[in-house]
Amino acid sequence: MSYIKDRWYCAAWGHELVRDPFTRTLLNEKVVLYRTEQGHPVALGNVCPHRFAPMHQGRLRGNDIECPYHGLRFSPDGACALNPHGSMIPPGLRLKSYPVIDRYAMVWIWMGEADEADPALIPEFPAHDDGGYKTVGGMIPVKGSYQLVADNLLDLSHTQFLHPILVVPDDPETRVEHDILQDGDTITTIYNQRNTRPFGFTGLIWPDAPERLDGLSGVRWDAPANMLLKLHFVSRDPGDDRELRIWGAELVTPETETSCHYFWSASRNFRLDDEMFGQQLGDAIANVFTFEDGAMIAEVQANMGDETDLIAMRPVILPTDQAAIRARRIVGKLLRAEQSRKGEPEQVIAQL
Repeated sequence: MSYIKDRWYCAAWGHELVRDPFTRTLLNEKVVLYRTEQGHPVALGNVCPHRFAPMHQGRLRGNDIECPYHGLRFSPDGACALNPHGSMIPPGLRLKSYPVIDRYAMVWIWMGEADEADPALIPEFPAHDDGGYKTVGGMIPVKGSYQLVADNLLDLSHTQFLHPILVVPDDPETRVEHDILQDGDTITTIYNQRNTRPFGFTGLIWPDAPERLDGLSGVRWDAPANMLLKLHFVSRDPGDDRELRIWGAELVTPETETSCHYFWSASRNFRLDDEMFGQQLGDAIANVFTFEDGAMIAEVQANMGDETDLIAMRPVILPTDQAAIRARRIVGKLLRAEQSRKGEPEQVIAQL
């Protein structure tokens, strides 16, 4: 499986990077992450070029990282800063250095050519920096291709069947709306449930919800798989102008061909000072994805085996699949363009 390299991926939450190095596999590459004494993020290849020792097990010496095996030190730009076994530094004695940026409480990494790294390509997640919202979040490992997770999030119709807490009561007065918008390579899918009665999730977040409300949801997708989920719950009572909002970052970074890191958040505009509620909300979201979405995606990947191209397996396509299909086509287009630009052989991607 080939990956788009010249795009930003979430490597970690900002609070994860401290002065203790740790490793994470991203796009099949082992990366060591830490912060300098000045607080700047650093991402380097995690394999020492000498005897292939894991760099994350080494110690930080100032801003440099020391190999735990033979003491070679590497600076944040990947260059060897010290060879304790002689003054000569052999050619090739360096680690790969990745551009990284702190933004929206996340650490973004560029896995491709460093001189192509454009911060303007990082999608916006403004609620993380907005004092009118309170955010909880985390990272969930998923045993499935990153595109299966994107497929899942781009088709919210599954919530009525996979997630008991999100099941909307059967009601002839409830109206479902579904639409797909596309602006260049950005896709937005809309899934609204209007004039519904309160249900499990609204009972958690809105105990005194009105008898009738609109549940408005949408997902903005940017390649490779960086999504913004917006949930709005609005009272249908003309005298009640309350609107509860939850904006969620849904960032899916490949680990291997058949596993990925799912970074998620939920930024709410209500009950901002209720820490216990924030914990309950975070636990509910994490449990829904871990034991329902994540578990189902793992089963789907197991049935697909080592195949990661869903379209190559000729699935039956439903109308609600259109956003996911468009996203896969855009990934294929960007990947082919990148491979052509770099003179690499193009990956064959099945098309409908």
